Amino acid sequence: MWPVRNDAAFWEFAGGFRCDGTGRAISTGPVTDMDAVGADYVIRNGDLVSHTSHRHEPPVTAEPIAVIHEDNDYLIVNKPAGVPVHPAGRYNFNSVVEILKSERGAHFMPRPCHRLDRLTSGILCFGKTAQAATDLSRQIQARMVRKEYVARVIGHFPDGEVVCDQPLLQISPRLGLNRVRANGKFARTVFKRLAYYPPASSDVDGGPEQRPKTPEEAADEEQRPWTSKKGYSIVRCLPLTGRTHQIRVHLQFLGYPIQNDPIYANQRVWGFDLGCNDDGTTHTDEDIMSRLEKMGKEEVADAVAYHEEMVDLYHKRRAEKLSGELCKTCDTPLYTDPGDQELSLFLHSLRYEDSGAPTCAADQWIISFTHDCRRLAQTKNIDALLRPSRVNLKTLLEYNPPSPTHPAPRIHIADLERALDVNSAGSGAAPHPLAELITALVDKAGTANVVERLALFLPVQRVVAWLAQPTRESYNALVLNYAPRPSQLTVPHPQWVDFVLQGPLRDAIIERQDVYATEEFQNIYANSLRLLNWPGRPVDAINMDPTTGEVWLNDTFAAHALRIENWRMHETFVRRYPELRGFVELTES
Repeated sequence: MWPVRNDAAFWEFAGGFRCDGTGRAISTGPVTDMDAVGADYVIRNGDLVSHTSHRHEPPVTAEPIAVIHEDNDYLIVNKPAGVPVHPAGRYNFNSVVEILKSERGAHFMPRPCHRLDRLTSGILCFGKTAQAATDLSRQIQARMVRKEYVARVIGHFPDGEVVCDQPLLQISPRLGLNRVRANGKFARTVFKRLAYYPPASSDVDGGPEQRPKTPEEAADEEQRPWTSKKGYSIVRCLPLTGRTHQIRVHLQFLGYPIQNDPIYANQRVWGFDLGCNDDGTTHTDEDIMSRLEKMGKEEVADAVAYHEEMVDLYHKRRAEKLSGELCKTCDTPLYTDPGDQELSLFLHSLRYEDSGAPTCAADQWIISFTHDCRRLAQTKNIDALLRPSRVNLKTLLEYNPPSPTHPAPRIHIADLERALDVNSAGSGAAPHPLAELITALVDKAGTANVVERLALFLPVQRVVAWLAQPTRESYNALVLNYAPRPSQLTVPHPQWVDFVLQGPLRDAIIERQDVYATEEFQNIYANSLRLLNWPGRPVDAINMDPTTGEVWLNDTFAAHALRIENWRMHETFVRRYPELRGFVELTES
């Protein structure tokens, strides 16, 4: 073995990086063979050389992480603004996960159930076990949890509910930039103004005359961003999908960005309109990214240092700056402490409300199925599962109801993958997994007519596609009557309610979940459904391949089944629930 000096070995294993502190690290102990040695020490066989890494981590607030609720499965905390959820980028120990582990011991492993931006404060849910975290994550993805935020935005937000459903596209993950784009992912947010506060000026709001401002206060106000002179509104935000920066970008698009948003309310980046009705024509992606780069941040979403060119004089005086001092250990330039505007965003996660445990067995089927579809969609095109043009429904004709000794089978993700591979090949020979889901939803007792079982495949297929992939395409495929009602989008409810055909009836169930969100109701509803005005027999609704045994719906029957006026309820339903008579149409006999 050729002799190797200690400093040369350190340089080699550091990836060719050498700094002025290398020799000092060797001589003072961080690089050592049990004891400190000199840089000219020749490494021998059997020597153990270790190095204690020295890194600078951005500071975060010292505000404690308050526990809101804790039980055997979950820990719910109030996340302070400016603290990332988990280690990322330059943040490691200054993250919620690592702070909790430090406070409770290394054995404690909090598992985040959802995302929350570093600058956003408020409700953050952790699972104490992997299973608990998975269960809650699935409910959030299935929109069984109602999320509510409050934001402070620039200007006088309109009255009433404002819905923004502009699709969002991630432009630059490194810069944390997202924009409204027609080819982006479907996103929908419901906003409502809670209060408006005009500018604090007697000539604007008609308030009492204020004391004269000092010269310093007058100069300070003159240097403030022009946006502060429009007043601000407090707005409730209900994100119905979970896209990155969804609330922030939708508010910007509407013309009321969050008041201290360092990206989407930055006049230097977006101009005087701050990106209102942004469609990428006035400011190209390259223009925006170039301006963000000039902020002097390697990663706008996570870094904390504001560059001199980024903001106006008001914020320059308050931004984090180089202090002119160097770290005594590694000679890294040191920054001053960041200001409040760099550690917070006027966006608070106020409330997460779930609909409780699943109210029937079908609920868990739906949640598991849509969750597995989402997992598959990350690596595969799952149109053959969600939007197939020809589906083998043989199992709907041969269905045997489950019994205590032969329960209905659980569809595993491996089953979906096999069905996807076969159906993607174009043969359509594999029975479609949705057939099992339909029987769990509408025919657990095996009493429904064959025609109803076949006809329900089409609306169920479209609703599942929407739940698994909430895109503009899947939303438009729902047809008017099957589209989500406002109550479905804003109130937590059991998943099976989304498959009730009559829109007004879905509203009634969600409004009185204590009465109607039960397994009994779901069974009576399913067994009371009737498809009318189909003149033929079940065999007239299908096409069949005698060679392969495939069975699929013919186009005439498919069009008939999708028309809501062809569906009725048997009188059995209103005998049990007479108060719902006005929400459904009955059969004549």
